[in-house]
Amino acid sequence: MTKHELKELLNSLTLKEKIGQMFQALPHIFGEDGAITGIFDENVETDDIIATVGSILNMYDTERMKKLQEQHLKYSKIPLLFMNDIIHGFNTIFPISPALAATFNPRLIKETARITAKESAAFGINVTFSPMVDISRDARWGRVCEGYGEDTYLSSICSKSMVEGYQGESLQNDDTIAACVKHFALYGAPYDGRDYNNVDMSERMMRNDYLPPYKAAVDANVAMIMTAFNTINGTPATINHHTNVDILRDEWGFDGVSITDYGSAKMCLSAGVVDNHTETAQLLIENKVDIDMMGGVYGLKYLGEAVKSGTVSIEQIDECVMRILKLKNKLGLFENPYKYFKGSDSISESERVNHRAIARQSVSESSTLVKNDDSLLPIAKDKKVAFIGPFVEKNDLTTHWAQIHGEREIGLYINEAVNSFPELKGEYSYSIGCPYLSDDKELSEKPENPCENNAKLYEKEAIEQAKKADTIVMLMGEPHELFGESGSRTEITIPEVQMALLRKINEVNKNIVVVLFNGRPLVLSELSELAKSIIISWYPGSQGYLGICDMLFGYTSPSGRLPFSFPRKSGQVPLFYSNIATGHDHPEGQFHKYVLRYIDTLNSPLYPFGYGLSYTEFEYSNLSLSSSTLKRGEKITVSIDVENIGNHDGFETVQLYIRDVKSRLVARPLKELKAFEKKFIKSGEKKTVKFEIAEEMLKFYDKDCKFNAENGEFIVYIGSHSLDDSNSANFELV
Repeated sequence: MTKHELKELLNSLTLKEKIGQMFQALPHIFGEDGAITGIFDENVETDDIIATVGSILNMYDTERMKKLQEQHLKYSKIPLLFMNDIIHGFNTIFPISPALAATFNPRLIKETARITAKESAAFGINVTFSPMVDISRDARWGRVCEGYGEDTYLSSICSKSMVEGYQGESLQNDDTIAACVKHFALYGAPYDGRDYNNVDMSERMMRNDYLPPYKAAVDANVAMIMTAFNTINGTPATINHHTNVDILRDEWGFDGVSITDYGSAKMCLSAGVVDNHTETAQLLIENKVDIDMMGGVYGLKYLGEAVKSGTVSIEQIDECVMRILKLKNKLGLFENPYKYFKGSDSISESERVNHRAIARQSVSESSTLVKNDDSLLPIAKDKKVAFIGPFVEKNDLTTHWAQIHGEREIGLYINEAVNSFPELKGEYSYSIGCPYLSDDKELSEKPENPCENNAKLYEKEAIEQAKKADTIVMLMGEPHELFGESGSRTEITIPEVQMALLRKINEVNKNIVVVLFNGRPLVLSELSELAKSIIISWYPGSQGYLGICDMLFGYTSPSGRLPFSFPRKSGQVPLFYSNIATGHDHPEGQFHKYVLRYIDTLNSPLYPFGYGLSYTEFEYSNLSLSSSTLKRGEKITVSIDVENIGNHDGFETVQLYIRDVKSRLVARPLKELKAFEKKFIKSGEKKTVKFEIAEEMLKFYDKDCKFNAENGEFIVYIGSHSLDDSNSANFELV
């Protein structure tokens, strides 16, 4: 439709029809099935809702969705939008978001989103509530499993890549979907690590560290943005005018659709910041929030009353509705309301084979090898290997978000994956060994116990198998019930029942490889003492065990790098590498009373941000700058030689960090990631890696919260992780 036609359509609508466009409903309101991802409040206005509602969330039946669209269009000129939580893939399930960040491969990340969009669109979905780009530095927070780590730059790169993958070249194409970046803003920084809790943060920290990933999505033309549950310095994010209007709309120029999170509009009343929902409706409008997700605040009862009383004008309503109509128009729904209902058969088998191949590749690229003593990995193809741990009985290696719909592919069990490699000639045994959690753990949702009532028997079997094996592969970690939304923990450890089994296995055989499944950074201090090799695989998706076998037996090498700092103890969190100097810093491990330290552990993480090993070794040398002076508006080049001095080919992720040595009245981080390159280097090969440094990379929000770069001295570091200081050079901005 043309702009004029959209305007005519808007003018033809009644107030009830306009308000209907601004309400998003669960399919349950229409008697349909769907996933409930919040507190289901049925006390919403339902009179004639099928005729007026603008969008449906989390419905997972293509034929029923199509029929609902048909039913709706009998009464309305405006097609429904179908929005779903498609977080880690649709049919093909990819590794979870921190794992994708660990690839340090924007092209691969974009491709996973492209595949997800193609599969989702064929099913009937128009919008995904992804990517989640909330920076989180507190691993107690359960939703770190949906974000891209602790670092601002890496998260921004991932944000851009995901949006571009989902939305493709044009939303008019029938294999693209609209992305909705979330949660705006600061949702990942609750002061105590508990989901939904409050956030207090300075303007400068917000702008320097937390807002850039959202801005990256806006710059990539993201179609939608979702407000957050939390308060920001006391004001609910949903009605925070400074973030929603001053920054998002006016400063960044975002002209897409804004939507609340599930029921978050009603939380304004429970927070005690409004007198009633009618006042909330007024504030939502003033914050240019266009759609209320399952809150009921945007209905004739509340928003209609605000219009009637004069606190909300028709012009304000029209502004919100026009943004919704424009999105539906961009998606081509007015021309063909059924363009997204082609069905799964529209994706050819050859395409599906390619999708699985990309998912399998992403397992190796996202898994991080953090220890490999005695070169225990890769395992020779003729060895006796005992696979032990509760994940032996798990083949659905993904999270709640991928499990809420039934269209996904579910991967192989570990024994099935091993058997799919005909060239493996070793002896392989499999034992559960122990449950995921002790029976006495009090959780509202607990994983199934694969041992049932025979834990001692399974433990004995596992120990006997370990005695006979050349190598043990322990499949262990966090069951998905321990993380995710509302999955905060005070102790970010591997369940004790699994650690107890590991200790017993270690007593009879020291050749232990741990493949760790986790949704957050965990405390791995004891595990790193008991295991010779550790691969952090996060939750790797539907090709999980095939990709893991690729790595275990040397067909590929794990090439992931950690997107989080892994603590030595739970009490270290929040933990992140980009700290500032304090004046009380002291060399690590040297005792002095009045220094920045813990008395019971080191300050440093067990495994730092950016860290990861390979089956080979790399040596860095010859760092050089094209000039020691950077003039404003120009660039300088920094280069370094990276040589593969080991016996295997492999990937190395070369990371560039910069330190602003001195700034006016605002202390700057000791290091900030500013660029990276992932290079495949053959054994014995040397490559020169080059980066350009520009003034833009040096900018920050200064003492007056102005975004600029200050003249002065900088240090550039290039290395293999955030604590690698072995290669550096100084330059000056003039």
